[in-house]
Amino acid sequence: MFYNAALIGEQMIAKAGAGPTPVPFKQMTAQSLAESITFALKDEVTAAVQHMAESIAEEDGSGGTVQDFEQKLELDSMRCHLCPERLAIWQDKQTGTHLSGFAAVTLAERQLLDPKHLRL
Repeated sequence: MFYNAALIGEQMIAKAGAGPTPVPFKQMTAQSLAESITFALKDEVTAAVQHMAESIAEEDGSGGTVQDFEQKLELDSMRCHLCPERLAIWQDKQTGTHLSGFAAVTLAERQLLDPKHLRL
């Protein structure tokens, strides 16, 4: 699997003009290695590499990933109905109310909730 990802990366670099066309290891010769090195030392390759580096630096891949992850988690459905700033870890089996640990303990202490009716 790692080999396939590396090969795909090498192919993308070659398409962008930032590196030579990949040569499979078993097919590599001294000649193909020398040609790849010569290619990599060209001025236009240096410029393509610089352009790729600038493009990558402008990306916010991790920010987008976090946003996608949070959307899939549906965090709002995980909030306590009484204290929305807290994460709900309990649900009242009778009412379906989502409760944080704080809310569940507070209601149970005041005998407004029977802990037997809670599920994680």
